[in-house]
Amino acid sequence: MVLANNWYIGIWVDGASTTVVKNLVENTGASDIPGYTIPIGIHVAGRGPTVDSNRITGLLWNPRVTQEVIGLAINDAPNAVVAGNAFVQAQLTNNSWGLWVNSANDDYSTTVDLENNSFTNIQVGCALSYSRAQAKNNQFFNVPTMWSMSTPSSLTDVGGNLESPVAETPSTQITTDEPTFSWTPASGVDSYELWIQDQNTQAVLTV
Repeated sequence: MVLANNWYIGIWVDGASTTVVKNLVENTGASDIPGYTIPIGIHVAGRGPTVDSNRITGLLWNPRVTQEVIGLAINDAPNAVVAGNAFVQAQLTNNSWGLWVNSANDDYSTTVDLENNSFTNIQVGCALSYSRAQAKNNQFFNVPTMWSMSTPSSLTDVGGNLESPVAETPSTQITTDEPTFSWTPASGVDSYELWIQDQNTQAVLTV
């Protein structure tokens, strides 16, 4: 299912054992109605939900009122599974959260398995608030902070969670013949491959 041009939330699901699978949620946000100014691609609450193979992209800002944007919000959801989803912004967006995991009563009731998700141009990949998670084979592209946790939330890194370098300059379309490229390095990486795309022909040059 495609859900586009949503003012506030793309998908909202409550209840036990729910499934949200293979949806495209794009261009959510820009509402200026008080109380509805934080765009959320998908919101899920209840025991045992599965959020699988969705693509959430284009979370929108209203410059007058928006303070943050959230790809997927999970609340009071024991035994949640989040797998194979893509959280994508066109460019690095401040105060953006790919996944926000919360227990409303601060009781650590929400637990989530995170596997094979990708996060692109998001300031914080996954935030845990009074909740617990285990993570495996997630990928982070131009994500300054992979994990953010309030004490004493917990994250178990099962392995295979990969970060990419975070681009610093240039941050917009290149307009000079001799640009300087810089990035924050990824840990454990020995070499890098630079891809440059021509905006007119869409051709990609690999350096």
